[in-house]
Amino acid sequence: MLIGTYWYDLFIITFTFPITTLTLIIPSARSIYILCMI
Repeated sequence: MLIGTYWYDLFIITFTFPITTLTLIIPSARSIYILCMI
């Protein structure tokens, strides 16, 4: 039971971490791109 919850937490971390980094990086990269276009 403990091993199952550990793998479940590990799966959630590996799945949500790229999404959160993408949602943080994409808007900043877009704003930099817009600034470069001006």
